[in-house]
Amino acid sequence: MHAPHIREISPTPGKWIGEVGYHVRDYFLAQWEKFEGYPWAVLAHSTHVKGIGTFQGGVERPRIEVVLATGIPEGVCREINLGYRDPKALDPQEYMDREEEGILVVPNAGEQLYRLADGTMPDIDKLSLYPFTGLAISRRLASEKLLPRGPSIPHNASYQNPQEEPMTRASIRELVEGWRPRYLGASRKEKSRILDEFVALTGYHRKSAIRLLRHGYRPKHLDRRGRPRVYTPDVKAALLQVWEACGCICSKCLAPFLPEIVAVLKREGELTIRPETEKLLLKLSAATIDRLLKTHRPKPLRGRSTTKPGTLLKGQIPVRTFADWDDARPGFLEVDLVAHCGESTKGEYLHTLTAVDIDTRWCELSVLPNRGQQAVKDAIEMMRGRLPFPLLGLDSDNDSAFLNWNLTRYCQTQKITFTRCRPYKKNDQAHVEQKNWSAVRKLVGYDRYTSQEAREVLEVIYTDWRLFLNFFQPVRKLLSKERVGSKVRKRYDRAQTPYQRVLASPLVGEEDKAKLRELYRTLNPVELQRRVQRNLEQLRGLH
Repeated sequence: MHAPHIREISPTPGKWIGEVGYHVRDYFLAQWEKFEGYPWAVLAHSTHVKGIGTFQGGVERPRIEVVLATGIPEGVCREINLGYRDPKALDPQEYMDREEEGILVVPNAGEQLYRLADGTMPDIDKLSLYPFTGLAISRRLASEKLLPRGPSIPHNASYQNPQEEPMTRASIRELVEGWRPRYLGASRKEKSRILDEFVALTGYHRKSAIRLLRHGYRPKHLDRRGRPRVYTPDVKAALLQVWEACGCICSKCLAPFLPEIVAVLKREGELTIRPETEKLLLKLSAATIDRLLKTHRPKPLRGRSTTKPGTLLKGQIPVRTFADWDDARPGFLEVDLVAHCGESTKGEYLHTLTAVDIDTRWCELSVLPNRGQQAVKDAIEMMRGRLPFPLLGLDSDNDSAFLNWNLTRYCQTQKITFTRCRPYKKNDQAHVEQKNWSAVRKLVGYDRYTSQEAREVLEVIYTDWRLFLNFFQPVRKLLSKERVGSKVRKRYDRAQTPYQRVLASPLVGEEDKAKLRELYRTLNPVELQRRVQRNLEQLRGLH
């Protein structure tokens, strides 16, 4: 093969050809366990180039010897099991019109393959290699049998396999770029023949093949349809940084909170951003945020329920449903327990008491050594001292950890309204059930923790985490629901953090608001997350 302009193996199969090389079919079949992991299209290409032959007793005997007189280095040719000749020392014109000597020169030989006129296969033992030219010849076959006047066949017709991998887009592009000039200059009959081969090779519809060979591929800058891209990778990188600083919240909560959180992160030196990027970042809608963060959202897990029904006091504790919170004001909380029991609920293990204020969505977390009555009461009393407003009411599920005389007497003494939800109606406690996942499970996970050391580490984690949740996690409140046919349309207010809702409430004292403002100015959301992550690593070593 004389082609001085070729300087490398085709990039399409070249990745694997360097490992496989060019061999006859029997070479691969005899060692199939060694080569079955390679793409079959690459193996077929290898046998196409090497041709027919045998492989017996570890010796490969091809029908012809393929020698490259190209710009490909000799070392590469030997490595891929092909011969090498210096293209400068070989002049094809010296061997033209010498068929009587058994030498045949075929210009553009790679464009067509032909059948033998009588369908016979040459005897390998009677084939020889011309010692000087490196061209395969046959002493037995007449030259007119090598190039019959018959129909051509597709290049891969003898190696088709229903499981063979299709041609890659890169291969088809190379094919189009190589064949298109010849197609445009060909006669009607030659065009038909070229189309036959192109369709057989690629599997394209004939009309698609005609369009490609006539017009080629569209320029790359015209491939993208629709509006030009507005939000650059810099905007996405900044959004990802802000989203992670906010605890990976949903887009509906993040979008209205962007101006404030960006200002805080810039103030604390956690975000460096160009003015034009910041302008685009603050313009992001919730839908665009969802689209940009689609590949970064984790999948949730599920845990075990440890609620044990308490029956003795059900008649004395009134029921409050999800529809009875219309008159809520700061100080009415839903409470629930999250068990850190791992795969088994046997024995004692740590619990987290989750409390959510219905009006402001202020969240408090406390660690309990067990689910005993005294432990629950002590945790509620501790949580009460951290609230930025008076505790006015508690609403729990029907767990015996809450429905007991100990907690009931405490609420009666402290003038705290105590209510419960309906049995097996989790939606009556939708606010705290949601926080059980977003504030506890998503952070701590589902491992089992029992030791006092784990309890102390978890308390340190919650000290930082409650500040992050209440000052830097915007939430939305449901305003109304309307049923339209089979669908329910829900309307929400603008997302705000619990801190912002407390400041906006006229029922919270100005002194308490001033303390919150002073605390807010000292907080860095990224540093809070760093401390939480460091302590989480310590906690995971204690389960």
